[in-house]
Amino acid sequence: MSRPSSPHHVVPWEKQGPTSIHNLVLLCSRHHHQIHLPGWRAN
Repeated sequence: MSRPSSPHHVVPWEKQGPTSIHNLVLLCSRHHHQIHLPGWRAN
């Protein structure tokens, strides 16, 4: 079963991270929530 995914800014948009394919990763809703918790990051 596939899950919907949404783009996440690697360099945050509010820190002038560009909305470009080079600064985005696709995450499922679970991992998109987790990435904003302390200790998590996309690299």
